[in-house]
Amino acid sequence: QKTLVILKPDSVTRGITGEIISRLERKGLKLVGSKMVRLTEEQLKQHYAHLADKPFFPGIVEFMTSAPVILQVWEGKEVVEVVRLITG
Repeated sequence: QKTLVILKPDSVTRGITGEIISRLERKGLKLVGSKMVRLTEEQLKQHYAHLADKPFFPGIVEFMTSAPVILQVWEGKEVVEVVRLITG
């Protein structure tokens, strides 16, 4: 199985991306792709289409465009469940 993980702006600015990656690796997951990007409002509208019409969506856009994010693809057995367990 594979899943997308977005290391959000606060993890990048706080310098904790390495710790997050280490935790996922310690759980036996394999990082198969990683890219640092600045997301656009249009990309966020597509990714969060189920939230785009909510009154709090502008706050999501403001936060997610405040700094770069790191987009990653992880794979492994029960990867979705493991990522949810670690990230909350």
